[in-house]
Amino acid sequence: MICDFGTGEATNYNLLLNYLSIELSKNINAYGMDISLSRIDVARSFSAIEAKSIIPNFFLGDLKNIPLTDNSVDCALTIHAIEPNGGSEAQILNELVRITRNFIILAEPAYETLTQQQERMRHFGYIKNLRTLLYANSQIEVLGECIVPEVICANPLNRTTLFIARKRLAVNISKNSECIYACPISNNQVTRRNGFWLSKEGSCYPEINGIPVLRSDFALPYFKQSSYLC
Repeated sequence: MICDFGTGEATNYNLLLNYLSIELSKNINAYGMDISLSRIDVARSFSAIEAKSIIPNFFLGDLKNIPLTDNSVDCALTIHAIEPNGGSEAQILNELVRITRNFIILAEPAYETLTQQQERMRHFGYIKNLRTLLYANSQIEVLGECIVPEVICANPLNRTTLFIARKRLAVNISKNSECIYACPISNNQVTRRNGFWLSKEGSCYPEINGIPVLRSDFALPYFKQSSYLC
């Protein structure tokens, strides 16, 4: 179970999944989340063309309130998705740790070590202390850190650092769960009914063109949910 958070049009994600489908014999259940409906719509169309065997389940969500249940994915992945969220590094990292049961892989700029791009990152309001928070988080262990070679960076003024971390207390949970989607407000599992998603607390989330829209700012009250959710 793998999820790419901030997947955008899933161009990088599809390259990774195509590689994994060749290298690994295990079944891979892939998910992709983004905050933009238009980008997710493109991602789904792109995946239908480019994916060799693994087509992700795409959904709308916010990194600050990830709409997945606790310990629901084996591997959480981001590629420059945390970068523009300056000031929210701790909240996002805590969410990634909450929903992951094993590995967290982050390809993000490290403000603390890449001094030549600090001025640019300050100018755009980018993240400043993600690396510090990673090493300080008692729930995870950083297994590796390396700067991505400049020749494969899209922007040499915005170098990427790859972090590989593992949850210290890995959680063994059945991977056959019918649904890992959760209410972004309560973190409790949601249930699909007639094209929308319900939480037992009474929040309702729409589904647009088959894409679950699981953002708290789209929540609608649904007070008769108890007759459907027992």
